[in-house]
Amino acid sequence: MDPDSYTIVASFFPRLLGAIYFIAFGAFLFQIRGLLGTRGILPVSSFLKWIKEQQPRRCYLLVPSLFWINSSNTALMAVVVSGTLLSLLLMLGIFPALLIFLLYFLYLSIVSTGQDFLSFGWESFLLEITANTFFLSLTSPPNFIVWFSLNLLLFRFHFLGGIVKLQSRDPNWKNLTGVAYHYQTQPNPNMIAWYAYKLPLWFHKASTFLMLFIEIVVAFGIFGPDVVRLGTWPFG
Repeated sequence: MDPDSYTIVASFFPRLLGAIYFIAFGAFLFQIRGLLGTRGILPVSSFLKWIKEQQPRRCYLLVPSLFWINSSNTALMAVVVSGTLLSLLLMLGIFPALLIFLLYFLYLSIVSTGQDFLSFGWESFLLEITANTFFLSLTSPPNFIVWFSLNLLLFRFHFLGGIVKLQSRDPNWKNLTGVAYHYQTQPNPNMIAWYAYKLPLWFHKASTFLMLFIEIVVAFGIFGPDVVRLGTWPFG
């Protein structure tokens, strides 16, 4: 896992992160006012007021956000538009360290006030990747400590994804029937999901076993030699 061998990949990593942020911020262009606006489902202004009443001394630390300054619809859209434009610049490779730093705090402002809409694990995971990518962008070739930290983050994402299923005490994971329900309960089911749901139970059990094996066992390949890492890439 010599970071010198991944200089080209490390140079493109911030640009790819910019593409992810473009999608993340771009979606909010059409959603944020309806979800978190002044007349939205869960207004940011009401949430911040409640936080300040509950924790007047720690409110800014508990909820780090630019919306403490202004939580109007104009302010929400300004953050989203700024994030979308900055992500485009990051995709072009312009001042990556500075743009990553700014994108982190813009997205953190939304996530920390997003309440039910942004309480999923992938938001915090994106912020963690952003922090690692910021330090990665400061050195070329990649600093070994930063490179190891980024790989450790990827390992933790996969490994804990499998462990939490087994620790949930849900018998459907231990008897390998969890995926049998997945296709009809996933957040965004598609047309293929209906056909997948109709597959025989042995197929769902095999799928569940393979998924847990990849998440818990194959994830260790991230720390292996190049030939092992190449073998684990299709699963990660």
